[in-house]
Amino acid sequence: MKIEIYTEIKNPYCGMTKQWLDINNYTYEETVLDGPHEIQGLYESLKITYNVDVSSLPQILIDGEYVGGFDQLLRTDLV
Repeated sequence: MKIEIYTEIKNPYCGMTKQWLDINNYTYEETVLDGPHEIQGLYESLKITYNVDVSSLPQILIDGEYVGGFDQLLRTDLV
């Protein structure tokens, strides 16, 4: 299983996502976005690829499938 998370520094939901994955022994690839241009680029990429409108981080993908943010992660089969 490949878990990808897109995060930013000082975002509590990003920290909670990583902590939850760590506690539950999941490995993941993290991409830390630095600044509004990188973040906006991610949002636009997700809209083009997955047809979703997002405006917050973290954003999570599992095996190339779009999951969403922290709340949506807690509703997946990983729980």
